[in-house]
Amino acid sequence: MKMLTALVASMLLCSLPAAARTATASSVARVLDRQEIERLHYMLGYYMDNADWRAAASLFDKDATFEVDGEGRYLGQARIAARLRLNGEAPHYGHLFQSLMMQPVIAIAKDGRSAKARFRALDMRGVYQREAQIGEGVYENRFVKRDGVWKVSALRFYRTFLADYAGGWTRGARPLPGPRPELPADEPPTRLHPVYPEPFTPPLHGDEAP
Repeated sequence: MKMLTALVASMLLCSLPAAARTATASSVARVLDRQEIERLHYMLGYYMDNADWRAAASLFDKDATFEVDGEGRYLGQARIAARLRLNGEAPHYGHLFQSLMMQPVIAIAKDGRSAKARFRALDMRGVYQREAQIGEGVYENRFVKRDGVWKVSALRFYRTFLADYAGGWTRGARPLPGPRPELPADEPPTRLHPVYPEPFTPPLHGDEAP
């Protein structure tokens, strides 16, 4: 689909005056970049859902950062891969780990080499006949283009609520999980914030250019 889109765009550009070709080519490039970033984030979601941590880690830049749930910041692709593996090595009977990604807002830098993006996630996780949780939050991520390929350069997940499924958000609200003692983060959390039932609006930067 990407190749077909690029081919059609190239054919259309040939019929335009030089100045119009330049402006149109720039607009097409930004549209394609947005598509690639959206696809990249959705790929990350699918890999995480299926516990393919090696593939998930490969989507991060070598100098990327990773920060979720008040755990602190993990620095670099290798440390991010180690943190992801804490979620379990493979899908197995009775374990659910699903995250629905939606509502993308993507801003590409003028030079086309970096970007910011916001996504909302709805999480469902649990262990059969033992426990289940439901949660929601906002990703405020940064991306960088290396050798023509987009990578995640910073992942930051602001969880807004987490609750036991049985009690729901009326009776089962839970706090942020906090640090992982089995694999301490490289740096403390950038910011600790409240979660439901306390109100909290994540800082939303994805609608501005980097």
